[in-house]
Amino acid sequence: MGGNATPPHCHLKTFAVITPRRTPGTLHDYAGSVGAPERGTQADRIYAEIRGWIVQGELAEGEELNQVALAKHFGVSRIPVREALQRLQAERLLTSEPFRSHQVTRLSADDVDELMAIRSELECLALRRHGTRLGPADLADLSGLNESLRAESDPQQWLATDWEFHRRLAGGDTALADFIGDVRHRIHRYLNAAARMGARHASAVNEHAGVLEALEASDLPAAEARLRHHIQITAEALKQLAAG
Repeated sequence: MGGNATPPHCHLKTFAVITPRRTPGTLHDYAGSVGAPERGTQADRIYAEIRGWIVQGELAEGEELNQVALAKHFGVSRIPVREALQRLQAERLLTSEPFRSHQVTRLSADDVDELMAIRSELECLALRRHGTRLGPADLADLSGLNESLRAESDPQQWLATDWEFHRRLAGGDTALADFIGDVRHRIHRYLNAAARMGARHASAVNEHAGVLEALEASDLPAAEARLRHHIQITAEALKQLAAG
């Protein structure tokens, strides 16, 4: 695909492509790990690229995406760009009004609170459905994955490993895990910002360990309560970021 893997800053009048703000090579570290297509049509590839910019926070909330500038950046016609933007709008990562360009969806603290509440309910439901199926080997793998977070200093890798922990806790390749991943994508810019600060890392790892300890003791209600508490603490941190 034409162009580099960095977002054009698509101003309506200038169609300018400004010097990118990110380091090449890390765009899909997290976004690609949750189902972004590796092959497919031009629209598939453009969709994955722009989706990565949004969830990584490379495009600011409210930033406008101009189809002409994007088509020039990717070296394609406007048709696959329009299709990609429509898919992102369907996922609520973009908004659009008649006769206006698409914009990156703005999330308020209340929006983040609601999304985290949805995430909590989905993850607790997944734990109730799949937690009893986690055997000693599964729990040992989860513990090892969690312990690897203690020494992880790269924010993107930390997020990817954290997601893998929660995905496996939710049953792995399940419909519930897919829904949880969708919610995480919508708040990923705040997860990304929190991961860069690192203040939550040690406590989050300890909270994960508490969930695993309850599962090892076959105490599913305690595991669920600890998971819900863990997500609530994260929600409060993200709400502060969203409130700005």
